[in-house]
Amino acid sequence: MKNCAICNKEFPNRILIDGKYRNVQRRKYCLECSPFGNHNTIKLEEKTNTNCLNCSTELKGNQRMYCCKICKLKHNTMYYSNLKDRRFKRKKELVLLKGGCCEKCGYDKNLGTLELHHKDPSLKTTKLDTRSIASLSWERILNEAEKCELLCSNCHREHHHPEYNNWK
Repeated sequence: MKNCAICNKEFPNRILIDGKYRNVQRRKYCLECSPFGNHNTIKLEEKTNTNCLNCSTELKGNQRMYCCKICKLKHNTMYYSNLKDRRFKRKKELVLLKGGCCEKCGYDKNLGTLELHHKDPSLKTTKLDTRSIASLSWERILNEAEKCELLCSNCHREHHHPEYNNWK
């Protein structure tokens, strides 16, 4: 049993509506405060943010986070540039921890060409590409990096496709 966020009445997780049992355990409000199928919960919820996230002007009507498309674009662009910086810094730190160069040929000119290769694929829990490096916790990245060796992109391809070595 859950309690309604408005009237605090208890309501069950499953209710018989129009001859069918409906699962209502994810609802915040009882059927008296928010009738089934009306999609009126936006009106019931209080606005938590009343100012634009980018320029701090007061939001009006159905505006939730931004006052206009320009503010939304500016804010998302700032977020993306911060994410790119985080990816670069984390990869740089991870590469330096692994020796700073390819373990087979010693290549160390371009950070973008250095990749982490799992020595034993059966122990792999996640891949360590730039997207996951930016989003995973640093402890989890370090635990996964212990199972890897640092290779340049050429050595990595040669390792995965030895059948192409004598192609001439």
